[in-house]
Amino acid sequence: MAQIDNPEITVEELMEPIKGPDFPTKATIMGLSGIRSAYTTGKGKILIRSKLRVEQESPTKQNIVVDEIPYQVNKAALIQKIGQLMVDKKEEFGGINDVVDESDRHGMRVVIDVKRDANAQVVLNTLYKKTNLQCSYGINFLALVDGYPRVLNIKQLLENYVEHQKNVIYRRTKYELNNLLIETQKTLDKVYSQNILYKNKKTLDKNKKNENDRNNAPLYAQISLSPELNP
Repeated sequence: MAQIDNPEITVEELMEPIKGPDFPTKATIMGLSGIRSAYTTGKGKILIRSKLRVEQESPTKQNIVVDEIPYQVNKAALIQKIGQLMVDKKEEFGGINDVVDESDRHGMRVVIDVKRDANAQVVLNTLYKKTNLQCSYGINFLALVDGYPRVLNIKQLLENYVEHQKNVIYRRTKYELNNLLIETQKTLDKVYSQNILYKNKKTLDKNKKNENDRNNAPLYAQISLSPELNP
């Protein structure tokens, strides 16, 4: 709507209503530099991090709870990956006891059980580096413009989208009006045909009556001249 209301709007101004990509699995986009680059040049890379928190189970015990993961990251595969790292790289992931999936119909909840003597933040930083709890996505605003592929910034992308929608509405309206005209013409042709048939029938009836009158004229004359009918 901002582009339609103000065709002269700048890329910077468009960043106000369009904050960034809206991923269905949510998570958190880290920083604005990737979004800004994508909006101004048509290409960029964004860093997405899982939404999580550290729960203090006791004064000496912490757990990491994952509530949201990056888009297209499979939860089961992520849990399996962490479990495999606990076996293969004990030095780096020795601070983890277990990973438990407590998700239910109310939402996601993956609990990473941290050992008592381990620092949850250190464990978390290692997980960010080695797993898909944090990952990057490339943005490429590639579109067909007049039949040719072009990389567009956010303003050019919206301008072409609005123009495309106008063309769609124009072609659809033209198609519907054309169909309406065709149906109207069919109806008029049918009415015209019925009118012609009615007129032809009326003419035939009139001609038949005139012919009957002509055929009966000698009989009427004979009856009027008959002596028996003229005392």
